[in-house]
Amino acid sequence: MPPPFREFVEDGMILTRGMEGCLYIFPLAAWKRVEEQLEQLPLTDASSRAFVRFFYSGASKSRLDAQSRVSVPGPLTWTPTWWWRARPDAWNSGVRPAGTPPSRPCRKTRHTRNCSPTSSPDPTDL
Repeated sequence: MPPPFREFVEDGMILTRGMEGCLYIFPLAAWKRVEEQLEQLPLTDASSRAFVRFFYSGASKSRLDAQSRVSVPGPLTWTPTWWWRARPDAWNSGVRPAGTPPSRPCRKTRHTRNCSPTSSPDPTDL
């Protein structure tokens, strides 16, 4: 955790799933405010219930370790395959998550091997 943020989470924090597959980290005081907002959503609305389930289902309490690191629970971590499924445009950005091949994979077709710079990788091939 970068030093400027440590004071906000020294009493603990909540890690949970965020939108678009992001990881959200809330200091405990902020999490209490989030819970209050979630409690205001109507229980009679199916989409509200689904959102509350989504948000709470990944919630995990955590603390900084002695070296100011945060341990992220397995269900909240991304694999390279998840990355490419969520961000097919990422291949062209030059960003390479750990564990992905350094060169662009090509899709084989029956007659050609498509390696054009505009083609997106097939995440299931990684």
